[in-house]
Amino acid sequence: MVSVAAGAGDWSGYEGYIDNVLVDADIKATYLTEPRIINVTKSNGYNYIQDTVNAASPGDTINVLAGEYREDIVINKALNLTGAGVNDSLLYGAGVGPIIKVTATANISGFTIQNSPGAGIRVEVNGCNIHNNLITGNKNYGIYVYSEGIKNTIINKNSICNNIPYDGYVSNNGSMGLEIIDFTNNWWGNPLGGGGHVYNGLSSKPWLLVEDGETYDRTIALNAGWTIISCDKELENWDVAGTSGLMYVYDNGAFSEVINLDPITPVFVKSDNAGGIGFNYKPDQQGIYTTNLEAGWNLISIPETAASSDDIFSPLMYGSNNEIALTTIVCQGQYNAVAQASFYQSMLTTYDVPDLNPLNGYWVYLNVPKIYGVIVVE
Repeated sequence: MVSVAAGAGDWSGYEGYIDNVLVDADIKATYLTEPRIINVTKSNGYNYIQDTVNAASPGDTINVLAGEYREDIVINKALNLTGAGVNDSLLYGAGVGPIIKVTATANISGFTIQNSPGAGIRVEVNGCNIHNNLITGNKNYGIYVYSEGIKNTIINKNSICNNIPYDGYVSNNGSMGLEIIDFTNNWWGNPLGGGGHVYNGLSSKPWLLVEDGETYDRTIALNAGWTIISCDKELENWDVAGTSGLMYVYDNGAFSEVINLDPITPVFVKSDNAGGIGFNYKPDQQGIYTTNLEAGWNLISIPETAASSDDIFSPLMYGSNNEIALTTIVCQGQYNAVAQASFYQSMLTTYDVPDLNPLNGYWVYLNVPKIYGVIVVE
């Protein structure tokens, strides 16, 4: 008889699954030889996630190795629970649900959580961070947040789709608002966002997810039709979804097709039925970007920078003969990625430029040509 590995837990009276086979405690005791769940803080191992959670101390980190796990888990202490990735650490639950119930602050990442008759994840506490998971095929919500009094909860960069009746759900939000629960930047099965699969006013701006499962450092939800967007930092690569492939820049009074994106050149994107665009940033990004502005209308953007709007625009205020140069800044309202309600600022003769959004494009009118430059920061 092969004994249970050290720290593997007490299986007495326990019934469950191993590799899709229902076994009792005695069979488990002969079957399990190597722990599949490692508490890296305490350097011990178990074969079931709940046993590892029960033996852990608040603040411990638990790594779940590749494999299938058929148990329902209650996280009742502050832990970091990390899987080997959505293709490797597969949580199917024990047939009751929810698969993961969170009653203490936890960070959960790197799992596929699927096919529960209950919720995939139920959150009942403040301060959780749930990211980089695939949550699908659950019969009583993908992620269910019991939100009465819950705050500082971040749920993003997950793929949450094909759950019943909703992929994302927040209950009892009352008058407290949803701004304290960050439910943005998830993939909801299409570039339009959550649509009818997200309940109770959740923001479901899409997280762009390409076929190989890659996500992006930042994404922008596109309007149906034309949207003016801008990248806010130097890019390593970018991708779009839900578009017809029409992307143009405006330069010297004419439009031309997009070849590269840079942080001070806005782009017009044509999307068939709304969509998304995703950015991956270059590491250690920092540099100076400049462009020549003509007399008349120019389209510019405001990169991520330490400078204030006044600092950025002050060199454009006056010409070489101290004449007024910059007179007007306009945001194109609903056509911009981050609409600013038809923002319009005219006769900028003093340093009174409000903060502008790095993901938008802005029309500026100059009486004389000027050079526009911004130092982009990490």
